[in-house]
Amino acid sequence: MTDKKLRSGRKVKLKSMSVDQMDECTDIPEIVFKDGAITSIKNSSKARSQWIRYGLGGGDFKNYLEVNGIPTDDTIKQMTLEEKDELMGLIQEAQTLGE
Repeated sequence: MTDKKLRSGRKVKLKSMSVDQMDECTDIPEIVFKDGAITSIKNSSKARSQWIRYGLGGGDFKNYLEVNGIPTDDTIKQMTLEEKDELMGLIQEAQTLGE
């Protein structure tokens, strides 16, 4: 696990994810095109939650708990939207391929 600190000061632990888990997360968003231009992106919140479920391994949370290796909703609900967005980016950066 990798230790990181969010801009809010919250410390988090990041897990290494499998290729299948990363593929699942990147396949969730749907990009909608009209006349060759992007009009909207659907399911971005679902994708963010899935990155967090697979990539978060602990940190500064009240009663951090996992069920079958996945953080519970109670843990995720403790974070602000800004923390979740930043955490998703850190999780993605921590998943390295080709080494």
